[in-house]
Amino acid sequence: PVQDRRLLCFPHVVHGVYNVAAMLTSSGSSLSWAAGALAGFDGDVDALLAAAASTPPGAEHLLFLPFLGLERFPLWDPRARGAFVGLSLAHGPGEMARAVVESTGFAVRAAIEAMESHGARVTELRATGRLALSPAWCQTRADVCGRRVLVSAQEEADLVGNACVGFYGLDEYESLAAASEALVRFERVYQPASPHRQLYDDLYAVFRGACVGLAESFRGLG
Repeated sequence: PVQDRRLLCFPHVVHGVYNVAAMLTSSGSSLSWAAGALAGFDGDVDALLAAAASTPPGAEHLLFLPFLGLERFPLWDPRARGAFVGLSLAHGPGEMARAVVESTGFAVRAAIEAMESHGARVTELRATGRLALSPAWCQTRADVCGRRVLVSAQEEADLVGNACVGFYGLDEYESLAAASEALVRFERVYQPASPHRQLYDDLYAVFRGACVGLAESFRGLG
C-alpha cells in the first residue's frame, strides 16, 4: 500500500495487490469549457481537438492550467484557478485549444510522478471513454507523458473488466489474468514521439513552476 495524501489507495480485487489512483477533476470538463468559450468551436469538442491537432506541439509556448473546478491534482488547493500562461498576440483559438489539450496531459504526468516516487512503475496508459476515440488526444497524451497509450477494441472497456471478474468468479478461467488475456483486446497503440520529448520536458517544468508560483495569486482572487 502507498501512503500519500495526493493519491488514493484501495485493496485490489486480486488478493495482496493494491490499486493506486489519482483523481483529476478538470480533464474532460476543460475541453468542454474551451469548446464553448473559445471562438469558432460552438461547443464542439471534436472541432476543438481538430484545431489542437493542426497546431504544433507546445502551442507556440503557451500553457494552460486546467484548474476550473475544485481540482485535486497536482495542487490539492481548493483556491486554485485556471489560467493561460504566456498568452500573446501571436496566439489564437488553435494555440489555446492545443494548450488546453496538453494541460490535462501535464496533470496526468504529475500523478504518474507522484506514483513513481513511491516505487510504482507506470509503463503505459490505457485510455477509455469518448476521448479515447480521438487520435489527437491520445497522441498528445502519449507525447506529454512519455508513455505509450493503448485504446481498447471494446468501447465500454470498464465493463470488460467487470466481465473478467464475473467469469473468474464463475470458474470460467483459472485466474483473473487468464480472463484478461482472453477478453481484453487493444485496437490502437500510440507511441510517444521522441522529437517532442525535450519540448514537453521543458514545458512540464514550467507547468509545475506556474502551479507553485501562482498560488499566492489564486489566494488573492479567492
